[in-house]
Amino acid sequence: MVTESASQIAWAIKRVMEVDVVIVDNELNRITDTFSYPRQRIEIRKNSIVGRIIENGKPLAIDDKERFQSCIECKDFEICEMKSLIGVPIVYEDKVIGAMALAISPKFIKGLFGNLSHTIGFLEKMAEMLVGKLQTESDYQRLNLAKLQREVLIDSMNEAIVLVDRDGLITYSNTRFNDAFFGGKTVINLPVSTVIRHAEIDRFLKDKQSFEDKLIYCEYKGSSSFDGLCSARTIEIGGEYYGAVFSLKSINNAASAVGGTIAENYRFERFKGSSGRCRSAINKARTASKNDDPVLIEGVCGYRKLELAQAIHEESRRGQGNFFHIDCSMDSDKRIEAELFGAKENVMTSKLRLANKGTVCICRVDLMPQYLQRRISDYLVHRTIEVQGREIGTDTRLIFTVQGTLKPLMDCGMFDQQLYEQLSRQSIYLPGIGDNAEDVAIYLQDALRLYAEKYGMQTPQIDPKVVETLCEYDWPGDLRQLRNVAEHLIIHCKNRPIGMELLEPLSFLRDRQKQEKSAGQLVEDQILRLMASGKTRDEIAAILQISRATLFRKLKKINMQGEQEND
Repeated sequence: MVTESASQIAWAIKRVMEVDVVIVDNELNRITDTFSYPRQRIEIRKNSIVGRIIENGKPLAIDDKERFQSCIECKDFEICEMKSLIGVPIVYEDKVIGAMALAISPKFIKGLFGNLSHTIGFLEKMAEMLVGKLQTESDYQRLNLAKLQREVLIDSMNEAIVLVDRDGLITYSNTRFNDAFFGGKTVINLPVSTVIRHAEIDRFLKDKQSFEDKLIYCEYKGSSSFDGLCSARTIEIGGEYYGAVFSLKSINNAASAVGGTIAENYRFERFKGSSGRCRSAINKARTASKNDDPVLIEGVCGYRKLELAQAIHEESRRGQGNFFHIDCSMDSDKRIEAELFGAKENVMTSKLRLANKGTVCICRVDLMPQYLQRRISDYLVHRTIEVQGREIGTDTRLIFTVQGTLKPLMDCGMFDQQLYEQLSRQSIYLPGIGDNAEDVAIYLQDALRLYAEKYGMQTPQIDPKVVETLCEYDWPGDLRQLRNVAEHLIIHCKNRPIGMELLEPLSFLRDRQKQEKSAGQLVEDQILRLMASGKTRDEIAAILQISRATLFRKLKKINMQGEQEND
């Protein structure tokens, strides 16, 4: 573009003055000239007339090159057809960036040098014109760069952004906005009110009052919809309104602004159960992570059911979405209802809405009132919630946990039958850690290492009898109860090996051991009778409904007792 502008000016001068023109930069590179023959394009040197103009930054006129020492010494002196020269510097931002010169043939010397100041003034005006074009091009490049930087910055944001002029017509929209509202197509020059169809947008265009994070829901592109937060900011110069910028973020991206949480680092590998029932539960959970159907997680264990729900969420296609849980054992009916469907005074409390594209886990659904159970059942069918008198569609997956099993409650009329039928299609029973003695030992060692680190200690040695006693306990409080016991042992062992004496203060273990003595003896007697009848070990475990590991532990105890009696 610089060469084109310089060439236009050079040829305009040639047509007016009937002389050849040459324009060079401050490195003596020829930008353009009007010479007719290539043989005339001699090298422009530093000590030439044009070189002196650039070096001194002042106009220079030579009426006869034979009196100019630099020309006399030039090796091209004989072939140069130029008789005389008038030139001026090209100055841009107080710096000489080149020169513009007239190469004058003998017949024009008298006319041009007879009014030299006029000639130089004309050339300076031409130089200024060229600088003006350079300035315009530079400004254009800067503006274009600023525009590109703005577009890259806006496109990198997580929000959909759209700018409008004073008439409400869209002047710019980022890629996220185009993808969300117009299938990736451009929306330039469309009225923003026809793209974002909502009363808040119409109100803003009328009142010109900025607002922040207003919850809006609008439908577009037929059956598609947008649900999220919208902000509008006016663009004013000198108090005059010139337009506005709207920013929108979807409800699942906006959840963090209203206390949302995202599950992190939950994987099925963290579940260490080795029993058949535990492996079966994890396999079912893996299957559940590959679909979007509701899941029911049953079992006596506590927060491990919630961790399993989070693992299902994180391993699923919804893993990047929000994860919320609602505990029906902790809140009142009104609060549970508000957590699920939103309160009248604050619709943003609805977790079903905030978790759009994500997951909500309803813990202890067995304690949820039945009128809410029926609303949840309806939600699973229609996938809509009512907001300010209108139905809004959401795509939220539901996972439920229950203490124990749900069918007995349904059988006696204490749980909604329709909801039970919806949940029982994909149910998982997560056994407690007491289901398998080997699992208890693994969790115990993990807990001891954890609390030893918390208390700045080395993991102490532990008496095998302590491990055996703890493995025989059924742990109704599941992993939380086991960890509490492990912390008790770390606190009181005082860097000594953990012995049986540290279990003495734990009355629940003593009471359980007393109860288990008679029950344990009964089981051992049954094992001996079944062995005597020729039953295999697998058959005995199935008849007594105990794991093979428990059976082997009982057999080992029986053999030890027999050896002691023989002694």
